[in-house]
This record gives sequence, C-alpha cells and structure tokens, in this order.
Amino acid sequence: MIQAAYLTAIGMGTAVGLLLVLISSIVITKVIVNRLDRASDPKTFDEKEENIRQATAAAVAVSILKAKATESSRGN
Repeated sequence: MIQAAYLTAIGMGTAVGLLLVLISSIVITKVIVNRLDRASDPKTFDEKEENIRQATAAAVAVSILKAKATESSRGN
C-alpha cells in the first residue's frame, strides 16, 4: 500500500513538473518572439501603409505570373 502511494506521488510530481516546464517554455518563447517582432515592426503610419502597398503589389504580381503560366500551359 505504501509503495502505491509513493508511485502515485512520483507520477503526480513528474506530471506537475513537466507541466511547469512546458508552461515556462511557452512563456519564454512568447517573450522572445514579442521582442523580435517589436524590432521589425514599422514605427510610423506611413511605413505601415508602404508595407501594405508592397504586399498588395507582390500579391498582384504573383497572380499575374500564375495566370500567364496557366495560359501558356493550356496553349501547348
């Protein structure tokens, strides 16, 4: 009976310990990502607008190239 209690306590301690390790690793990862993200964030409204314009232009360019590739493959 005592052995069962010891094994149960060891199992519960291990489970709680692993849970704490996982929680702490998630928190540490979140802090690191937030610091890296903050460094790459545009500071001004104009920079944000420019990033949006560049992303839109890139999406349009990829769509046009994909459409041209589809047309050329249908023609062959």
